[in-house]
Amino acid sequence: MDGPKQTRRQYNLKRLSLTDLSVTIERGAKKTAFLKAWEEASVDSKFAASAWGKKLAARAKKANLNDLERHAILVKRIKVRPHPTGGLPAAPAGPRARESRLRAGGGLRGSRGRCRPLPAAAGGAPAPARPGRGWNGTRRR
Repeated sequence: MDGPKQTRRQYNLKRLSLTDLSVTIERGAKKTAFLKAWEEASVDSKFAASAWGKKLAARAKKANLNDLERHAILVKRIKVRPHPTGGLPAAPAGPRARESRLRAGGGLRGSRGRCRPLPAAAGGAPAPARPGRGWNGTRRR
């Protein structure tokens, strides 16, 4: 195995991930001949244009973000992402607004099933009786 930023060495074939990119050199060629052939074949630019290269570049870009940039991406994603139920219900106003929001959403944090449903005494639907399971449907041990 050889590369522009690596020393030539033997490498286990099980650990290699082969691509269609290759450089044709003579057997036993020196490092300078290899680097010249590498530049002529423009392997770096071809790899950067491939899906694998784009994925690695995106991963590196994401790893170098600061807190403010990560927060801006989060806010943008929330604005674009559709709500799981097809849209948010209109928020009622008034003294009983919280209870009606809980009844409409099914829990404290919306309808994704992450929180307990509202009990039947408070106006929510009664939970079906499932013996041996907790409030969120998981098994008790």
